Amino acid sequence: MEVEFACVLVRNAGYACEKPSRLDYYQNDPSRLTTPLRRRADGSFEAIDWETAIREVAQRLDLLGDYFVYVGRIEPEKGCAVMIDHFLRWQRETRATATLALFGRSTMSVSENAHVRLMGVVPDGEKLAAIARSRALVMPSRHESLSMVVLEAWMMRRPVLVNGDCEVLRGQVLRGDGGLYYRRYEEFAAAMDLLLQDRALASRLGEQGHAYFEANYAWPVVMEKYERLLARAAAGGAAP
Repeated sequence: MEVEFACVLVRNAGYACEKPSRLDYYQNDPSRLTTPLRRRADGSFEAIDWETAIREVAQRLDLLGDYFVYVGRIEPEKGCAVMIDHFLRWQRETRATATLALFGRSTMSVSENAHVRLMGVVPDGEKLAAIARSRALVMPSRHESLSMVVLEAWMMRRPVLVNGDCEVLRGQVLRGDGGLYYRRYEEFAAAMDLLLQDRALASRLGEQGHAYFEANYAWPVVMEKYERLLARAAAGGAAP
């Protein structure tokens, strides 16, 4: 099937993202990687399994022990200042040894210490490895649409803790049954206690989130949705 974009359309005037017109390339390109590769001493590469790749990358990040992870812009508008305050208060009250690892570009002043670490912007492989070995991903923003990083956490089988004042995030977590949400400090602290102490619960939430991701957002599912949409468009808008 070929995809063309009509210049008569008012909204896009014929312009569109290239991805829909190159679906076959993105899906079936023979050079597309489907497994992690490790560089050998001679410069060649060898295929390794995902667990080995995650373990080796996480070791390079020097994140030891229990830690929670945030991924995104580190700024007050994303709820980061309140999240850090909540986390440090919880850590002081419980004497938990867990760390909060912040991945992303920071536009606010953050005082690093033994329990809050700025990790900066890292390659996607390192980010996913950090998520995979974390206790949970924290998403504190009150103003989010569909959260890609929440989907990435579920892809890596990790639970999430989100701001319940964000209707979209709260709905995403409730539909996926893959995490917890909070609205005030007491709920944040109780959720952190659960995720840190009840490993069986955290694993179960992560697996439930992963099942939701696979059913709705895995690549074959997305491709099938695109193909149905394109088939409908080719048929003049009639339902296939």
